[in-house]
Order: sequence, then C-alpha cells, then structure tokens
Amino acid sequence: MALVLTGCPEAGIDPPGDDDSSSGDDSSSGDYTIRLYADDDSNPYELAIDGDVFPYEIGNVLETTEYATDYFRGWYSDSEFEIVVEGPLTSADFNEDTRILDLYGKWGYEIGERGPAGGWIFYDDTIGYDKNRDGSIDSDEKNLLGEQDRFLETAPEDLPLPTGAQKFIFGYFHDDNEEEPKENIIMETQPSVGEGEINTDLLVNTVENTGVDVYKGDKLVSDRLPESEYIPLLCLDFQVDDFNDWFLPSLDELLLMHVRLNLAEIGEFNNTTTEDSDGARKSSFYVSSTEDQSVSWEVIGINFSYPYEYESSGWYMYITSIYRGGDFNNTFVRPIRAF
Repeated sequence: MALVLTGCPEAGIDPPGDDDSSSGDDSSSGDYTIRLYADDDSNPYELAIDGDVFPYEIGNVLETTEYATDYFRGWYSDSEFEIVVEGPLTSADFNEDTRILDLYGKWGYEIGERGPAGGWIFYDDTIGYDKNRDGSIDSDEKNLLGEQDRFLETAPEDLPLPTGAQKFIFGYFHDDNEEEPKENIIMETQPSVGEGEINTDLLVNTVENTGVDVYKGDKLVSDRLPESEYIPLLCLDFQVDDFNDWFLPSLDELLLMHVRLNLAEIGEFNNTTTEDSDGARKSSFYVSSTEDQSVSWEVIGINFSYPYEYESSGWYMYITSIYRGGDFNNTFVRPIRAF
C-alpha cells in the first residue's frame, strides 16, 4: 500500500482537487488513517492503513517520482519539524481514540542548516539575494542557479593545502606565444551568485592553454604553475565522501557565506586576526573566483575577520583585493557546491 502524492506546492506540483487526496485506496476501508501534510496544516492527504499490515514501513507513505527527491527531508510528527518519524509504524503511533496519525513532510533547507555533503546551506534560489544592493530582492534576483539546482552549500572544511605546500597560489595568466614582456590576461570572471562554477571552469580551462607566472614575493620563479597548487583546479578535484561537484565561489557567493554564516558564527571558518613578528596585524581572508577587472594582478577576496553586522549599503566593507602573483599569506579557500 503506498500513497502517490499528486500535489505538493513545495515540490512545484499542483495541489490535487477536492476528490484527489489519496491513492486509489478507499480510505473508509482502513482501520487506521495517516494524514499527510505536504506544506502546511490545510488539506491533508489521507491514507487508509489496514491494521493487519503492521508494522508499516514509513517509506511506503510516499511513493512518487514527481517531487524533488534531493530536497525531501523526511516525515515529522509535528509541524515545527522537530521530531522525525522513521518507522516502522505500529498501532501505538496512532491516536488511541481516533486511530489517526498526522505526519508533516519537510522539503528544502534553511539558511545555516547542514547540507547533504555535511557543509552549511547559505543560499536558496527561490529566495534569492539583494544583488544590486538596493535593500530589496526583486524577481530578477532569484532563480540564478542552473535549472536543476536550488541551494548552495559550503564544504564542511577549508580546502587542505597540497602536500608540501605552505600556501595557495593563484598566479597570472599570459599568452605563451606572446613576445616578452608578456601581458597579463583577465578572464572576465563575474561576481554574481550562479557564476562561481562558470568562473572556476573558465579559470581551469584557461590554465590548460596559457602560461601562468608564479612569483615568490616580487621575484618570478616559474612561468608554469604546478597543477597541484592551482586553487580553481584544487576546488574541482576536491571530494567529500561521494560529493565531487565543488567549485571556487564567486565574489557574491563568498559574501553571502561571510554575512549569513561567518558573522552568525556558523561554518567553522578561519576568522581570527594574528600579529606577525613586527607586530603587524593580519586578518583572515578567503579568496573568490572573481578577478579584479581593473587590475590584472589582483583577485578579489573577503576579510572574514571583519566583525561588523551586515547593512544593505555596507557589503563592500568586507571586500579586499589579494595579490595574485605570489603565495597567499593568511588566506583560505572554502569550496562550495550547488544542488
């Protein structure tokens, strides 16, 4: 016995009509009734359960290919989604007098929740974000991810440094066939949400076809960056359990990570300020996949040590330019994924 859920607003499925609330089973023939609430406390889906089938597997309560499987979180016994019901069900789970059990289905993730890969959710495409910094979220500031994606999730940890490496390197791009002095190439990477994955692919594809200058301080030490130290490629190769779809966040994606997670003390980021031997203070920076479009020797990062609360006019207080020609000092990388 299984319910075919024909309507679920959370999953983008049209709600059923008045006489389309259950599968083909006659609800009046069962000894027990499960009432399923897809998104709120109205119009439950009723499923008749014969008392002879106990124990009843909770997985049989929902059987459909029409809802977004990745976003279904489970059935709960309360509308606040605090008590998950995993089954199998027995008669003791039902109201003793009415023989009714109410179950509430949860879809999607809240900002700050743990995601499927063990990281933290920081963006929901159905909500969007204030892209143009005017204090409101308009319709063109939503649905910015790919057709199959809704959420952005950070990795559960920073990108580990390659074996033997002390710091990450971003490097310059230049045309190998160009005569000296070689001019640096800007790849026109973009800052908006939804651009991080595109930026990362662009940067990785470019490094395969161009030279990359590597500096130690101001001294050029190589015109070919080792792939084992190249940040965008390291993000593409990053893997957590079975999840291997990571990329380097764009500027706005990184900003949202800082504002929605780091400032709320979520995400286990490096956000301390240290002092070097000369007493100079050093903040903790995270690097984005967005290049500085006006200065070819810099890539844009975010100061995660900056403690101030977010204001709609104050996003840029966190932004910093990072010298891309040398080793990154006190700089960290946190890959992200879309799903």
